[in-house]
Amino acid sequence: GLVRAYTAAASGALQNAELVSMRLVVDCRLRVPYAQFEQAQRIIAAAETRLDEPIFDDAVTLCWRMPAGQEGTLVTALTELTRGGAEVEISEAQYAAF
Repeated sequence: GLVRAYTAAASGALQNAELVSMRLVVDCRLRVPYAQFEQAQRIIAAAETRLDEPIFDDAVTLCWRMPAGQEGTLVTALTELTRGGAEVEISEAQYAAF
């Protein structure tokens, strides 16, 4: 009886399991004035990113995750948008779901 119970439980778990792709990614963060928020959000969303909800206070903080090694072009576009006034913070590369 115990073997059947464990077999059924394992089978149910495998049927409900979800395949998750792990990649080497970086987490990025940028703080921009409200006037540049929509443009920055569009630039980030157009790249291969996973954009979090923005944080609104005296400025807007945008946080996103993207594949490591692909952030160069995006950082350049955001630096041009802010005319060098805002700097993109980039975490160390890590393996995470993406």
